[in-house]
Amino acid sequence: MGNREIVNKLKDNINQVFVGKEKIVDNLLICLLAGGHVLLEDVPGV
Repeated sequence: MGNREIVNKLKDNINQVFVGKEKIVDNLLICLLAGGHVLLEDVPGV
């Protein structure tokens, strides 16, 4: 299993929780894979 397949599988799993936030999930993974930090903010209850 290559890196691209692992990232796609990880992205698919995250998208099951964050429904409708594909662009945010992409940016989240980019930041985390680059060794950065992420603060997620959204409306309460999400």
